[in-house]
Amino acid sequence: MDEYFGFKPFEIPFESKTIKFYISSKNSDFTVKKPIFVNISGFGAFPVFRKTDLGVSSSLLVSHKLLNEKYYYVVIPYPTIPFYSDVEVEPSSTYLESANLNYFSKINSAVIDYLVKQEWIDNKKIIISGASSGSDIATKVATINKNVSHLACFAGCGLTQMYNFIVDIRKQIRTNEISEKDGQKEIIELYSSFKDIFDDPTSVNKFWGGHTFKLWHSFFSNPPLNNLLKVNIPIYYSKGTEDVNSCIEGTDIIPLEFIRSKKNNLTYKAWFGCDHYFQKKLLDSQGNDKVISLVNDVVDDFILWLDNQNP
Repeated sequence: MDEYFGFKPFEIPFESKTIKFYISSKNSDFTVKKPIFVNISGFGAFPVFRKTDLGVSSSLLVSHKLLNEKYYYVVIPYPTIPFYSDVEVEPSSTYLESANLNYFSKINSAVIDYLVKQEWIDNKKIIISGASSGSDIATKVATINKNVSHLACFAGCGLTQMYNFIVDIRKQIRTNEISEKDGQKEIIELYSSFKDIFDDPTSVNKFWGGHTFKLWHSFFSNPPLNNLLKVNIPIYYSKGTEDVNSCIEGTDIIPLEFIRSKKNNLTYKAWFGCDHYFQKKLLDSQGNDKVISLVNDVVDDFILWLDNQNP
């Protein structure tokens, strides 16, 4: 268990392949009946734990150590991506072929379906949580797996990333970081790139922004807002107002559409001044920039919400 940082490895068959996943439980105890917490990180060929110059980093926004007393904490690495690595991981052809919203959602749903049948699982409370693009995946899973009882999203999208990329350039024009002419040129180039992706939506040989056309098309074709509106379980949504990876303008539409649809199952939290990683830039007493992390506050707020949710 030590080599997996307190997680126990599991493997189940899926279609013609297998799904490898890992579960953390307090004191490695798998005899107590507990609910499930499924964590989904953003897409990319990144292991759950990896060695860095500063030690071992983790892709887990909400640490397993905070939840594994009350829950079985589940992580499902993307296909062929190791749980831990001390070197940079090169994406395999298998990863590139499977790296898309639908497949990522299906493997997470399959693991949930397996776990709810185990006698050590309390299947009355099945939480799925995602960060960054992982929140978009978690939302999709909640629409296809009726075992999911609660959904949590951190730093995700409301509208698709296509909208976010455009908004980011519009902001740069307004703040004079780039000229109107250069900004509009970049926007026109984005339109052209998006059209290329939609013209060849299954390509795993063409890349844009470091990912395949197939991956981008799967996310561009599924606005998270549409999936969120399909979900009737309690939803927690946390977002930084200065997130340039996926702008808050694209998520502020979420509570508006919930109001318009007369849905009351959303808790929406905006963290002012925070970026994609819930870090906030401030000025110190000498007028110099300093960065503080509000991740602990974000996580504490979420856990308080979670503790107040009934099974």
